[in-house]
Amino acid sequence: MFAAFDPVEPAIPGAPNVTGSLSSDGTTATLKWPAPDNSGAPITGYNIYRKAGTGTFTLVATVPTTSYVDSGFAAGDSYRVTAVNSQGESAYCSDVAPVVVVAPDPCTLPGVLAITDNGDAAPNLPPDPRVDVQQLFVAEPLFTPAAEKLVFTLQLAPSTAGSPPASSQWYIVWNRQGTDPSDSSDASYDRMYVGMKTDATGAVTFDYGKFGIPLNEIPPPPPDPNANTPKSYGAPDSGSYDVATGIIRITISNSKLRTIDGGAGKYVAGTALSGLNVRTYLARPDAGQKSQNNANDITPNGNYALAGNASCASNVLPILSVVSAKTHGTAGEFDIALPYTGNTAPAGIECRSGGTNNSHTVIFSFVNPLVSVGGAQIVSGTGNIDSANSGISSSNPHEYVVTLAGVANAQRVVIGLNNVVDTAGNTAASVSATLSVLLGDTTGNGAVNSSDISQTQSQSGQAVGESNFREDVTVNGAINSSDIGLVQSKSGTALP
Repeated sequence: MFAAFDPVEPAIPGAPNVTGSLSSDGTTATLKWPAPDNSGAPITGYNIYRKAGTGTFTLVATVPTTSYVDSGFAAGDSYRVTAVNSQGESAYCSDVAPVVVVAPDPCTLPGVLAITDNGDAAPNLPPDPRVDVQQLFVAEPLFTPAAEKLVFTLQLAPSTAGSPPASSQWYIVWNRQGTDPSDSSDASYDRMYVGMKTDATGAVTFDYGKFGIPLNEIPPPPPDPNANTPKSYGAPDSGSYDVATGIIRITISNSKLRTIDGGAGKYVAGTALSGLNVRTYLARPDAGQKSQNNANDITPNGNYALAGNASCASNVLPILSVVSAKTHGTAGEFDIALPYTGNTAPAGIECRSGGTNNSHTVIFSFVNPLVSVGGAQIVSGTGNIDSANSGISSSNPHEYVVTLAGVANAQRVVIGLNNVVDTAGNTAASVSATLSVLLGDTTGNGAVNSSDISQTQSQSGQAVGESNFREDVTVNGAINSSDIGLVQSKSGTALP
């Protein structure tokens, strides 16, 4: 009896709902839209119309896909997009004037928006604003001294209650990146978490750890006793909760997560926190399962791609270069350029001997003379700072000299300078450079083999100069059998 009200099909398609963005230089427009209802006939293409200023719309392209990039954009241009099928051409939605889209910034708190919880539905209806999740942000700002840390900012609904609710829990959960062979029950945990909880008095604490696998919905097998159960490994670096604004902020070092979730290579730039969600529990026992179906609020899943805290180091303090410097006897000083903050060129591999103390000298050169440097540190890798022989150069205040000792072979050492200030008033909280050390790697390809031996043999007896100083691995100003023997002794070693 309702058939008379059904739409007649086939018919022209629905109108595409178009969004537009503009490149940062204002020259390229990108249009995107979801496929509209085809009204019973397949869509064969989309017509793109462009208008310059107050002119008229003209057809500029027909495309088969749901996006279009226009490199001919000019200020004031706007667009319309229609869909076409065998029945004709659709209407269009509103005119689209692309604008520059500012990318989410992981360097500035609160960071990148990972989750928005716009609506709640039974059974997860928060009865109190203090457990009502609004948004979750993740950031990786620059820390001083340099450190790898994640900052989670959880936006709850603001509250006038004045204090947190007692005996309650808030969990930020994501899929694990690795495993923990030291834990016999590790297979029972497929997620990680950071969280906040309150005791019976409302006192707040923060913790982190693993989160149990989902509960079996259809037996068998019997439920895992650790299903949906958090396993705490202690406190994160810091945490806070402002009831009035609804902001919970938790900071945790990546190293704490790596210890129980995959070790080195996890929680680095290019990896992700996938399956992120937030779940809250009001006036519940601390122990036991924290499942989705009994949460007072639970969000949709989101994701966050790690950029790395080092990516936030803006080179506002102009740097000229960073080098590993060594003096080759009477032949003079020769330098190997190193990658540094703001300059991601391939690593310059230091192939020369550090002597009996495994010592190396790294020189940071700045555009302007230096006023002060808070100090130098080994950010990662094996080695020590020789503080007595490190500092602003007395002969050239543009340079900061870092003397290293006890540097192990076949590794990458990251050296950081803290709180650098120059005479122009430029500052940098952290500046770092990477020294890759592989004794005998004269070819600079990250491995010592027959190529390095042959290259050193070919230079034997030649005067040391800019083109062959790498073959003087003994750093004595001459290339001879000693250098060849040293390279041969390191054959088979490589950078990790």
